[in-house]
Amino acid sequence: MNRWLITLVAGIAAVTLSGAVMAAQAEAPAPEKAPAKAAGRGNRGQIQRFKNALAKLTLTDDQKKKVDEAVTATQAEMKKIREGEGTPQEKRPKNQAAIKAFREKLNTILTPEQQKQLREEMKPKADPAAPKAEPADVTKGTRSE
Repeated sequence: MNRWLITLVAGIAAVTLSGAVMAAQAEAPAPEKAPAKAAGRGNRGQIQRFKNALAKLTLTDDQKKKVDEAVTATQAEMKKIREGEGTPQEKRPKNQAAIKAFREKLNTILTPEQQKQLREEMKPKADPAAPKAEPADVTKGTRSE
């Protein structure tokens, strides 16, 4: 009889606790969506890379103003695309067209030398912290007969 009573009390306690846990989860706010792709990923990251690279160039005040206007217009266009209807696959060509138009606009603002500098700044840089690959040992794994 004692064993039966202990089992009953334990069962009631388990049901009560699981109900309390479920109620607490229902009251907890839903976790926010993860932020969109950060710098270096996706098209917003690409605009940020352009901004970082452009900051390293020596621009006239007029060029700075025109570049800022082009960046702002491109970001607004990309936001409109991002928030619009369609799947990511449908939006991708629109984003690519916006980036292409932005590059073309930059080419009308920058001098040929600045364009060259921008291309150099935009090239992917090797990560100095990345481990260097060891050359393969061609002597291992060969048969000596």
